[in-house]
Formats: sequence, C-alpha cells, structure tokens
Amino acid sequence: FINTFLLAFAFIALFVAVLSMGNVGRAPVLDPGADPSDAAPGTSPAPEAGGWMDVLRDRTLLRFAAAGLLMLTFGYGSIDAGASVFITDFVGLPARYIGIVFAANTAVIVISQLFVLSVVKGRSRARVLAGVGVMWAISWLLFGSALTTDGWVAVGMLILAMCVFAIGETMWSPTAPALLN
Repeated sequence: FINTFLLAFAFIALFVAVLSMGNVGRAPVLDPGADPSDAAPGTSPAPEAGGWMDVLRDRTLLRFAAAGLLMLTFGYGSIDAGASVFITDFVGLPARYIGIVFAANTAVIVISQLFVLSVVKGRSRARVLAGVGVMWAISWLLFGSALTTDGWVAVGMLILAMCVFAIGETMWSPTAPALLN
C-alpha cells in the first residue's frame, strides 16, 4: 500500500511540475523581426507556430499512442505485475524460479541487442512494432502452456517465454521512440 501511495505521489508531483512550466504545450512566441541566423550555435531556428491541438489532430500519432499503450499494458505491464504471481500461484513453482526466469530475460536482452539492432536497421518501424506484438503474443502462449506441464518442463516453458519476450523488448526499445520522434 505504501509503495502504491508513493508511486501515485510521484506522478502527481510530476504532473504539478509540468503544469508549472508556463510555455509547455503552447505555441512558441516568435519574434517577427528576429533573424534565424542569430540563433545560438547548435540550435535550430524557431519552429513554426503550433501547439497541443496540432498534436491531438495527428491521427497517425494518436493511433501510435493507442497501439503503444495497448502493447505496453499487455506487454511490460503484465510481465512486471503478473509474471511472479503466475509462476508461483498458478504454475505452482517455488519463488526461487522467478529469479531464474527473469535472469533469462535479462541475459537474452544483453546478448541479443546488437544482433537485433542489425536486423531491424532499415526495416519499416511499423512492421518491426507489429513484429514485437507477434513476439509478445507468442511469449504469452508459451507462458500459458506452462500451465499444462509441471516441474522442469514448466520452468523451461517459462524461460523460453521470457526469452521470446526479451527479443520483443530489444525490438521495441530502439523502434518505438524513434517512430514517435
């Protein structure tokens, strides 16, 4: 309960901090007489006028935000919030296997990052994100299949599920922020 309260407080504090920033989300005020060449070195000229309404009218961005929210809720959110309970309460394994399963996830991320980056380079970011969805769906099918087995076979299914999920994570991380930008 205390952790939930602290997390909620942190987000409220962030919200208040963002609201206190006067020009965030508003169209920049452009000086009509300013010369763009007078900008500080390393900066770009002032952007054209715009604001949050321009962002909210961008249907492609809104579709991306909805898809991202869906994927993160049922991807990362479900793994973070439910995998431990699933492993112990539903599959019936001792708690020590939670660490083994998550260690496999971390190991695959560390080992596969450069390989995955080379594979996704030059590919359509939308297709890569669709691939992430497929990888995470396969991961959840593997998680579910652990319910039909027991012992080391169940542990193996869970490790395999987390490894597949980790490949999806390494595809998501360089693609989603780049697509959003």
